[in-house]
Amino acid sequence: TTIASQGLEARALLACGHAEGARRTAVDLVRSYPRHAGALAAATSVLAAADDFAAVEEAVAVYLDAKPNDLQGILSMAAAAAATDRSEIADSYLQRLGPGLPAGITVEQLMQWRWVADKMGRRETAASADLELERRQHQELVALKSALSPFIAASDALPEDPTAYLRRISGPELVEMTAEERKRIETEAIRHFGFDPPLRHGQAEIITLPLIRRRSALMVMPTGGGKSLCYQLPALVQSRATLVISPLISLMKGQVEGLPKAAQKRATFINSMLSESELAERMEGVARGDYKLVYAAPERLRQRSFLHALRRAGLDLFVVDEAHCVSMWGHDFRPDYLFIRQARHELGNPPALAVTATAPPLVRDEIVEYISDPPSDKDGDVLYQPSVVMIDIFRPNLHLSALQ
Repeated sequence: TTIASQGLEARALLACGHAEGARRTAVDLVRSYPRHAGALAAATSVLAAADDFAAVEEAVAVYLDAKPNDLQGILSMAAAAAATDRSEIADSYLQRLGPGLPAGITVEQLMQWRWVADKMGRRETAASADLELERRQHQELVALKSALSPFIAASDALPEDPTAYLRRISGPELVEMTAEERKRIETEAIRHFGFDPPLRHGQAEIITLPLIRRRSALMVMPTGGGKSLCYQLPALVQSRATLVISPLISLMKGQVEGLPKAAQKRATFINSMLSESELAERMEGVARGDYKLVYAAPERLRQRSFLHALRRAGLDLFVVDEAHCVSMWGHDFRPDYLFIRQARHELGNPPALAVTATAPPLVRDEIVEYISDPPSDKDGDVLYQPSVVMIDIFRPNLHLSALQ
């Protein structure tokens, strides 16, 4: 069960006339995720419609206690108060937003802000929200046309070989390599891993981005496709450390033990299974630059001593393994995933490589946001988008069918 599905369930129950069931579902949602903006917005709208304003007040109070003056908390309270004709409360919360457009407001929040303003008779505020919504719609349309332009321009060629064309747009073919670059990577693969046969499809292109181009990238590759090599090889070649954020202790241990013997000596993992003496020894080794590969859970990014050790060693690559966890877990029970961008900034913004086998479009968008490179002085606020390289995850040897 996700936050979105629980919110939808509560709204569906309400629409079907089951107000008490909707109320219970909304209360359960906001108690399970007391600091989640989406959970608060969904729950408070249902609770207001179910005429349980006391539950709205309790939920908003808990949320704002954790996130003082947060836009979603203030908007949720204003909307619930307006919906239940508590105009004085709604007006007082609208006043907290200030006279202009609230900074950082999303489209969903803009629509909520506009509804409250209209309900309260604030015509100018509602008109201002309408103008901003139109402006953003125009921006999204321009961005969509830009994103679709390669497909529109090549629409006549698509039916001939759509698979090959899509590979050129989003597959490894997107990364143009010179013969010299390919030879260098293949030579390093032989030297460090003993690979005499060629690398697997897409590996050389992906390795090129952080190792040679110094570019951040999101790599979507099927399980068993060789994702680990795409950051292990750059780690062993580069002069400074590579940090690998991994969600599970078993994955860290398996990764280190799966390295060639010589490489195992230059790799370590930092996790809760280590004794105090082991942890202290490994942290000292990290700070001295003894390790080329350092595996750690996202929670370590909140520990100043860990970041300090990495800063002393210097970082050449910041890897997020099983990167879909940023989106799927970061908003729920492992919020430390959302600290990745700040931690990377504190570590000098080395190139980032996010790897996963599970990334639908919305998840990819969120991962890209978290590993985008910071703007340079000359470019103002423009973020450098990482390359997105996708290897086909279709399994021709598997067949699924449903019989009724």
